[in-house]
Amino acid sequence: MNYIILGCLSFVFFYLFDYLNDIGKKRIKIISGLSGIIMIVYGTIGITFLGDVIPERNVLRWLYLILSLFFLLCLIYSLFLELPFSKTYGGKEFHTGLVKTGTYSLCRHPGVLWFFLMYLFYGLYLDSDIMLLASLIWTFLDVIYVILQEKYFFTKNFFDYGEYQKSTPMIIPNIKSIKRFIKKPSA
Repeated sequence: MNYIILGCLSFVFFYLFDYLNDIGKKRIKIISGLSGIIMIVYGTIGITFLGDVIPERNVLRWLYLILSLFFLLCLIYSLFLELPFSKTYGGKEFHTGLVKTGTYSLCRHPGVLWFFLMYLFYGLYLDSDIMLLASLIWTFLDVIYVILQEKYFFTKNFFDYGEYQKSTPMIIPNIKSIKRFIKKPSA
């Protein structure tokens, strides 16, 4: 349970990252963001080794692992490659250009979706009730975190965020946003 709590605390540091970013505290914001990442990774590793290190090998288990890794790559892509990295995470000033394309045309917070699916399939791969519980608790906190981001940071920092909220679902894509994602931009 301590590992789940450690993962929960990471969201405090993620929120602090946004707050410190908002008030222009570059160094400490980076420390806060890295602390949050380290805490959730450490919590994940801790839960992983609470059970059997090598789960029973069968096709379904390997499929769960492949899906978990796929959604990890989606998470990394959405959070660290689609967004301008240095302005979003390292720069002193907040990135003021709103990204509405790619996975951000599916929903406003694709990272939450990928995060949940990554941990869900990882928990199924490990056959770990604790990891499945962690995936639910951490995703709940992630949802609270993005609600706070929208309320206190994004509507203030992105002039067109209100329009984006009207046109794009928050976390779960809908038919309209899926069609927009699939549609190739006209040249």
